[in-house]
Amino acid sequence: MSKTFETKADAIDWAREVERKLKRGEIDDLDPATQKTTVADAIKSYREQVLPTLAREGKGTGDVHLRRIETEFGPLFVSALRALAINTWARSLTKDEGLGPQSIIHHLNTFSGLIQHTQTALGVHTPAGNQVKLVARPFPGAARDRVCVMASSICRCVRPAIRVMAPTCKLGPCWSPSCAWHWPPACARANCWHCGGIESTCAAG
Repeated sequence: MSKTFETKADAIDWAREVERKLKRGEIDDLDPATQKTTVADAIKSYREQVLPTLAREGKGTGDVHLRRIETEFGPLFVSALRALAINTWARSLTKDEGLGPQSIIHHLNTFSGLIQHTQTALGVHTPAGNQVKLVARPFPGAARDRVCVMASSICRCVRPAIRVMAPTCKLGPCWSPSCAWHWPPACARANCWHCGGIESTCAAG
């Protein structure tokens, strides 16, 4: 979207007026190509051009995310998306579908990637920017939907000794709820949310 002005002051006034219209959701002055590109259109292109390049697991989870996004936002123009509506939707995934914080983060990351694809691959102008980036991600916290890889009756975790090293465990990652409360909520290991720079020990009884 562009326009030519005789003076800098006129250009500034016009830009401010466009910004006010964007905040009110009035998009009549936007480029026609932007108005015609819906979220559903963007998802169709994303499925054709991006999903095939992902690993097998990424394809599956990405498709699930896209279906949820399309259900909620499919008919809307990409340029009409606003952070408030996206945030409300993300919260509803927890309230209505019981998704945990990490799953919400993955959905938002997919949504953000979709908008970026719309901007770069489809050439769609989004004057308000990538609104998904303005939505605060929930803190992952403890792994809500994980289970201990061994029976809790044979898993005995002791308080970790503070050391600057990755966590270790004789039996591998331990997700026992009875143990998790001993550990801080962050972790340097990709598949464990508990230990973060603290060595923990676990032994079979």
